[in-house]
Amino acid sequence: NKDLDGDESTAVDRDDYSRIGRVRSLCFLRLSQMLSKFSFSIDFIKFGKRLWNSMTSSVIALPNTVVNAENPPSLLQLIETVASQRELIPLLQESDNAVIAMFKCIEGTTRSKVIGCIMRAIDGLLTDGGSFVDGDSVTVKAHSLGQKLILKHIHLLISQFTKRLTSDS
Repeated sequence: NKDLDGDESTAVDRDDYSRIGRVRSLCFLRLSQMLSKFSFSIDFIKFGKRLWNSMTSSVIALPNTVVNAENPPSLLQLIETVASQRELIPLLQESDNAVIAMFKCIEGTTRSKVIGCIMRAIDGLLTDGGSFVDGDSVTVKAHSLGQKLILKHIHLLISQFTKRLTSDS
């Protein structure tokens, strides 16, 4: 399959990587749907370490995937789902990298749909799975697990918002 220049092999490799990326993205989206649908009946927390360990490279690469991205990546949508449901928030406690990666996605070049996804996740963490956006009265427990996760990395969050607000983009 390789010509003298090796171009065909490189094209096949790129196609394979692209296909793998699409499959990975679909897996993240399906996992997000499953977690959301069954969070009340299945305790997913016991799978937290294995879940995040299997996604380590994707989590670390997440901030690079949002650069000029029009829509939020599927992994960021998965993190939003976890942050938006009280029963799932303890999963984020299993991986500091997930929260850090989400915060690092806030840059000057981050588009509004991606920022919206991040803000909904932060909203979920602050309200223990509720939302200030709903317009309903939300009872917020002081120092809930979600708030503790944000407080643990508050300097990074402030730093990233400062970058975003002072950028020329």
